Amino acid sequence: MAIYMTDPNLNLIDPNNTTSGLGGTLVTGLDQLVNGTGLIFPQTDTSTASFTGPYAFGMHLYSGWGQAGWEVDFLGQGSVADGVFTGNGFTSDPSLFSYNTNTTNDPWATFSGTMVPDLTHVGRYTIPSSGLTVTVNTTETYNFKTIAIYQANGGQLFWMD
Repeated sequence: MAIYMTDPNLNLIDPNNTTSGLGGTLVTGLDQLVNGTGLIFPQTDTSTASFTGPYAFGMHLYSGWGQAGWEVDFLGQGSVADGVFTGNGFTSDPSLFSYNTNTTNDPWATFSGTMVPDLTHVGRYTIPSSGLTVTVNTTETYNFKTIAIYQANGGQLFWMD
């Protein structure tokens, strides 16, 4: 993935609009095997006070667990309070289902991590190395590498590992 910052006086979605929706970034995939991935999104609110409350999230992980399959995708819900993210979600990876011996209704995975605001770049946060913990089926734990979080507004955050 690559992040390209753009002119803060430009509306990326509507370049003819010079009064609203200004600023933002272009996030695009650089994988030669996947064409057409990416998104354009304006950054309209960088207030830390807006970075709170409930969020839905999707997460893509290249598996480090050494099991069959090499990728895990999560969909979940969580919340942020005082810079701490907690949530739970479910996986959509069929190759990992064979390892699920949990027959109860427990969440498939839990997530937790603390975001640190970047004081130089307002609207950017990081979760330090091994700071986002994902526990799958209460038996296996994976810690993500350093994560950068970009706040588009109070309701939309973009996480990059």
